Order: sequence, then structure tokens, then C-alpha cells
Amino acid sequence: MATLWAAVITSIPACLAILFAYRVGKNQVAIAKAAHELESERVRAELYERRAEVYGAARKYVNTILLVGRIPGFGNAYDVSIHQNFMEALGASEFLFDDNVATIMDRISQTALRFHTLEQVSKSALADPDGYGPETMEKLHNQLMELKEAVRPYLTINGRGEVPQGSHV
Repeated sequence: MATLWAAVITSIPACLAILFAYRVGKNQVAIAKAAHELESERVRAELYERRAEVYGAARKYVNTILLVGRIPGFGNAYDVSIHQNFMEALGASEFLFDDNVATIMDRISQTALRFHTLEQVSKSALADPDGYGPETMEKLHNQLMELKEAVRPYLTINGRGEVPQGSHV
């Protein structure tokens, strides 16, 4: 009987060590899971910021053309950075959004270049007697509205500051 008690007493620390290791392991898993969730949220926030910057650059580019009547940075001193930011956003849109958004961004670029060509040919696209200047500006505005709708699922956040399920983030 003494050997049985000696075996039980000897196995108690081993069982406690196993129980302790199990609890430590379980806590480690919880910590790793929390770290993974935190990193996922950081990546989602960064992706959201990058997408918002792309849309903002496109919006500013088109609105500048519509307001000023010229492409910024093309043969004039009006804020070359607006054009540069749009061109960078154009390239980034291919990686941050689906093909539809990238296609709309490309169409905006092509329409803006057409407007620039009209401006160079007529020296005043807005006074173009054939009406291509105003028509092109309307087209740019419509493309910006189309871009806004295409980007909306990527930039929608609910009232709690969370991206809703089924969105593209």
C-alpha cells in the first residue's frame, strides 16, 4: 500500500504539470488568435485607406477639370500634383479594386486626354462650336458618378465603423 501512495504522490506533480501546460497552451492559442485578428484589422484599415486615396485622387482630378476647364499639369502651372496623383491612382486601381473600377478609371483618363486634345485644337474646348468640349465635360462627370457607384462597396462602413459583411474589404 505504501508503494501505491508513493506512486500517487509522485504522479500528482506530473498531472499538475500537464494541466499547467494545457492552460498555458490554451492561453497561447487565444493570444495568437487575438494577434491574428488585430493584424487582419490593420490590413483591412490600410486597404480601406489606399482605396479611399485612389477614389479621392480620381474625384479631385475630374472635379478640377470640370471646375477649371483644363487638365491640371498639362501645359499649365495649375497643380501638377493633381495629375500625378491621378496617374498613380490609375495604376493602383488595378490592384486595389476589381476590373470594373480599373476600367472606369481608364475611361476617365481617356476622356480627360480627349478633352485636353480638344482644348489644344480649339484653344478653348468650352467654346468649341461643335459642342465637343461641354459634351466631354459631361461625360467626365458621368464617369465620375459611375466610379462613385463602383467604389461604394469598397468604401462602405456601417454605423459602428465596421465594414459590412459581403463588402470587398
